[in-house]
Amino acid sequence: MVIELHFFHGFLGNPSDWAPIIEGLEIPDPLRVVVHDLFSDYQDLQGERGMKDWAQKHTASVSDSNVKKVMVGYSMGGRLLMHLDPARYHGFLLLSAQPGLTESVEQRLQWEEQLARKAEAQSVEQWLQHWNNLPLFQNDRVRPTRNLSKKVLQQKVQMLRDWSVAKQGQRDTFFKENGSKVFWACGNDDEKYSEWFGKIKNWLPAGHATKIANAGHGVIFDQPTFVAKWIGDSVGNLA
Repeated sequence: MVIELHFFHGFLGNPSDWAPIIEGLEIPDPLRVVVHDLFSDYQDLQGERGMKDWAQKHTASVSDSNVKKVMVGYSMGGRLLMHLDPARYHGFLLLSAQPGLTESVEQRLQWEEQLARKAEAQSVEQWLQHWNNLPLFQNDRVRPTRNLSKKVLQQKVQMLRDWSVAKQGQRDTFFKENGSKVFWACGNDDEKYSEWFGKIKNWLPAGHATKIANAGHGVIFDQPTFVAKWIGDSVGNLA
């Protein structure tokens, strides 16, 4: 049966972020790869643009064919995948994707409001410098270059607010009820997500939660070769 890998990037990302990982995949044929553009998905949504709206539209497009669909998501992309109907998919491989908040909803929403204001007041270069200097990325080895217009930056910040972790609720049930088809990983040097690792490894079967050495939050940029191997191994371990 065909394995179909679907890739979903992070907040400021784009489909090309996955190129080094896809090139390094060692999964026997038949294999198909589909790389999604979440910003395009967001713009295509009509009316409400929440995470559940995206998930409903995406799930509605899935045909019941003899294809094993495995969803791979990094950061915001991984959070979105937690809103899909697990019964329609063969597996979920989540990288640096948090299941819920560690701070209060109010704190998170205020922080996102500040990001939006900075996107209006600052140049794109100033805003990106602020973003890359956030504590979340302090142990990253590689920070990707982003070329954005001010208009696109502001639209992406609004996307972040619509798909906020503050609006997703706690997704621990997703892990606990679907553990056999969920694999999760974070960078060993990602201090915030290493705390999540301690919880998530107790929600999933043994070996389904992984820390990736010599990587911060941006695991797909810091360790693309290892991530490609992790994806291959995880796919091989799916029932």
